[in-house]
This record gives sequence, C-alpha cells and structure tokens, in this order.
Amino acid sequence: MRIAELSELARRAARDAIAGEFRGDSLSTLYYVWANLYGAAEQAWDDDRLVVQIGGAEEDAMEVARGHGIFVVDGSRCRLTLLEDRAGRRGLGMDTNPPLIDALHRAMLLWKKENRSELVGYLTECGFLEDGPFWKLAQALFEVLPRRP
Repeated sequence: MRIAELSELARRAARDAIAGEFRGDSLSTLYYVWANLYGAAEQAWDDDRLVVQIGGAEEDAMEVARGHGIFVVDGSRCRLTLLEDRAGRRGLGMDTNPPLIDALHRAMLLWKKENRSELVGYLTECGFLEDGPFWKLAQALFEVLPRRP
C-alpha cells in the first residue's frame, strides 16, 4: 500500500468515526464533523486544519473557508458559520445539486421568513422531502448548535 492510499484510508476512518452513518457531500460532511467536534465555539485555525482534511475533499483549508463560506475566520481563530452568518449569501442552495448544508440553510431561512409554500416547493424541487442525509444533517445540527430566536 502506498502512502497516499494509507493517508486516504486514515482520513476516511477518522471521518467515519466522527460522522458515524452520515453520508453527504464533502462540504456538508465537513460542516457535520466540525459541528459535532466543536459546535459553534471558536478554535485556533492551525489546530483545526486537520478537521478540514478529515471532513472534506479539499486540500487547502483556507480555500474551503473562503470559497464556501462555512467558516468565519478571524486571524488565527475560526468558527463554523451559523445561519445568520450565511443569510446574506447570494444564491445559497440554488445550485442544480446544492450541498446539503446550503440547502438546509436555505430551507431554514425560508422557514424563518414563514414562507411555507416556497419552502415546500424548494424541498420538493431539490428532492429533499424524503432525503435521509438531509434530515439527518438537520437533526444532528439541531442537537449540537446553539439556537437563537
């Protein structure tokens, strides 16, 4: 076995140990893993780059943070973005096949605006009404992240 294969095997084993049975896209898995490890607490960025490598397919942790908007980075500290951090993000969850976390945040924003018909239409159109990983992510985040009115 080559080092690259061994490294990938170790990454998957670590991800599976933290994420359990959750199987989603790499961005949503990263969000799920981070939320389960740290919740919304601020962490030292250098210490947590490994979590990015465990939870996602991206090699460059800073690229993940900036490109997808799932971390708030403040110098050498970072934390997971919450719904209010992502609320103003244009096109959130509107891709053809959106990451589960983007779809979940879009659904939560529609719920918060009490736009039930658009919410049902969105979930139906994306195929998330009966999607197990979507609801597993929602339940897991409900349990570990802070709730605000």
